[in-house]
Amino acid sequence: MTPKIIRTMRHWLGRETSKENPVELAPSRIEFQLTYGSLLIGTLGLQNGVWEFAYSDEFRTQSKIRSLIEFPDMARTYRTEELWPFFSTRTPSLKQTAVRALIEKEHIDPNDEARLLQRFGRRTIANPFELAAS
Repeated sequence: MTPKIIRTMRHWLGRETSKENPVELAPSRIEFQLTYGSLLIGTLGLQNGVWEFAYSDEFRTQSKIRSLIEFPDMARTYRTEELWPFFSTRTPSLKQTAVRALIEKEHIDPNDEARLLQRFGRRTIANPFELAAS
């Protein structure tokens, strides 16, 4: 994990370090739940700069909805340091003037993918699923 990501996560979680308080706290896990109606599809998490996605037991046992294209194996826990396009497309382009104004107004770091996903990622026109921070 890069120092910039660590600083961003600590800032977002209110755990900045300083000369007066040099103790570094381990960043908490940030979690999102992906749902379709009342069905929990799975959980997206971020901890120590690693994104993780896993299907819920509830989703694994149902047969109406197929697995997501980017995550074909329902038994696997997927991990990456770069947020998957399925999730990253849920945030609007930072080139949009209105989006930049909003993140400045709300004091959101434009490099903080988790915070941007929390602010903008609940719904998308690309698919019918909802993503909410838990």
